Amino acid sequence: MGKYFVKRAVSTIPVLLLVALFSFAIVSIYPGNFYTSYKLALALRMDVDGRQEVLEQYEAILALRGLDKPWLVQFYYWLEGMVVRGSLGFSFATGTPVTQEILGPQSGLWWTLIIVGSSVLIGALVGIPMGILGAAYYRSPLDVCMYSATYAVAATPPFVAALLFFVIYNFLNPNDLLVPGAWGLVTPAQTYAPMSMAKFFDYIKHLSLTWLIVGAPVAVMIARYLRASLLEILPQKYITTAKSKGLFSIVVLIKHALRNALHPIVSMSGFLLTATMTNSIIATTVLAQPSFGRQLLHSVQTQDQAMITAILLIYGVLLVAGTLLSDLLLAVLDPRIRYD
Repeated sequence: MGKYFVKRAVSTIPVLLLVALFSFAIVSIYPGNFYTSYKLALALRMDVDGRQEVLEQYEAILALRGLDKPWLVQFYYWLEGMVVRGSLGFSFATGTPVTQEILGPQSGLWWTLIIVGSSVLIGALVGIPMGILGAAYYRSPLDVCMYSATYAVAATPPFVAALLFFVIYNFLNPNDLLVPGAWGLVTPAQTYAPMSMAKFFDYIKHLSLTWLIVGAPVAVMIARYLRASLLEILPQKYITTAKSKGLFSIVVLIKHALRNALHPIVSMSGFLLTATMTNSIIATTVLAQPSFGRQLLHSVQTQDQAMITAILLIYGVLLVAGTLLSDLLLAVLDPRIRYD
């Protein structure tokens, strides 16, 4: 088991290098850079001679930043700085180190990790019982109702769910109109208040909507896959044998069938993480909550290449880490896996 873990972890190193290469290449190949708008703004104010001077200044800035070199050369120096010094470069917009911008207290990375992690956990806590009940009471009224509800949730995009919340809220509270972008993490009165139980529950209240929007698709996906997997496993002979020994059906379902039925859920957790992170960007943007995705969108608008590359890299690393974790969990869950 330990050998498999080490082997699987080492195999992610080439994947991480490819993620870094693609993250840097996508940003570098895109036309223009952070200083393009600066050059155009100055050139429009100058005469013909002045424009030549602006062009020379622009080329000098590119040389100072190293943007005049081929992107593969830029990638080499960027990768060397990241591996040797742990540096992701400097933000073109603020001039501060990218690591400080990303890992600092004002970054949305930590809130993104909290929202994604808690949404997956809540989705699993809701989706697994739904899948078990759907398989145990197959084609019963309970199963039909739950299965129909999963269709409705799966067919509702996250931003539509967020907008529906504002419509319902304004309908129920006509004297307290709320518009998209005004929900936030806490009520305005608690923004600068010290941490207390009231402020803590205010955080929970505002995050509950995010968990509903981001976690509901997770619960639906887990419930549907688990239900289908259990329905394939329950007719098998070892399940029939366990029942013939006098074990209760719920014991057979949870102890014998559920362990094998969880394999598809664990295998798809990497894709599940991708979908959850995408939904969290949409939800937090509509709800005006701190998010790493909003930081990415702002960097794209300003063409802050160093920030965009670093954010794409971190998203890629998180997805690779999620896939690695799912593979390791599957190896623990399924003893039939062999590592040659």
